[in-house]
Amino acid sequence: MIDIIKWCERNLTKNDVFVDCGAHIGMIAIPVIASCSPRKSILIEGDKEAFKLLKANVDSFLSTEPVICFNEVLGNGEEMEFFATKNPAQSSLYGVGRGGTTDLRKTTKLDDLLVDISGEIVMKLDIELAEPLAWEGMSNLL
Repeated sequence: MIDIIKWCERNLTKNDVFVDCGAHIGMIAIPVIASCSPRKSILIEGDKEAFKLLKANVDSFLSTEPVICFNEVLGNGEEMEFFATKNPAQSSLYGVGRGGTTDLRKTTKLDDLLVDISGEIVMKLDIELAEPLAWEGMSNLL
């Protein structure tokens, strides 16, 4: 986790947009945003319980920063089962055998979510084995 934070800090400038896909509760995003102050930050978390904590942490620690939080499951726009595990850090589109609950959710394309974003984007993408689906959903950004 520390290596990811350091990489983001080395590559993110005040003129960039920081996008954290799989932000969980903000353990990476919050220190990165606090130290780099990008012009805008977009934090995306699919797990509903983790999202509640992410939003509370952003409100507590980044109240003066331009941060937008989305509770979205990233993918290619198709409806899929989302597995919410007892440990939200492991919730995923690929959760068979992990326990927890399932929820049918329409996945969101990053192309649609970031359609109005201009300029350089620095992105962290860690969505528990669903990265190929997210890549399908961001073909315009790539």
